[in-house]
Amino acid sequence: MTGPPLPPAAPRQVPERQAAALPRDAIADDAVLNELDYSHAELEGSTAEFAELFGCRFADTALASTVWYRASVVDTELHSCDLANAEFTESGWQRLLVERSRLTGLQLAGCTVQNVRFVDDVIDLSNWRFAKLARVVFERCSLTGSDWNTARLENVLFDSCDLTDAQFSSATTSRTRFQQCTLDGLRGVASLSGSVIDPVNVVDLSLQLAAALGITIATD
Repeated sequence: MTGPPLPPAAPRQVPERQAAALPRDAIADDAVLNELDYSHAELEGSTAEFAELFGCRFADTALASTVWYRASVVDTELHSCDLANAEFTESGWQRLLVERSRLTGLQLAGCTVQNVRFVDDVIDLSNWRFAKLARVVFERCSLTGSDWNTARLENVLFDSCDLTDAQFSSATTSRTRFQQCTLDGLRGVASLSGSVIDPVNVVDLSLQLAAALGITIATD
């Protein structure tokens, strides 16, 4: 299907959140956390199975190296957080805003990511293998070295992102657009069939496109 990607739905507005109190509101197995505000919280290295987060807000929060299994994160905002090497397994993100955050090495392989907006984030070396993305926007994000092998992208916009050395082999795309992005060294370009790419990026991808078609570029 052609046409511009559909925009993601924004997180549900929460008029007033209660300040999270630790350890009572810590990330833990079977935790159900509703409309809580985590500011400057130290949650690094936490582990949780079957945790559910609804309407929460994280600001300047340390979530690096956290491990989540079958977590559900809904209507949640993350501002200036550290999720480096955080690992989500068989988890779902729905209606999230993630901005000015560090997500280096983020593991979302096999996860479902819907109606999520990433803004000014560092998401390099992240793993999206077999993930299902729908109505997702990446704005001014660094996604260098990210792995999208066998991911399914539907209604996804990459706007002014750095995708240098990203891997898209065996990915499938529908209503996905790459707009004013850096695509140097991008691999698996043949899997971008169905995407919309700015004209300037077609020049950037010329060698990869030629290789995918079995065309040799003469150098003499």
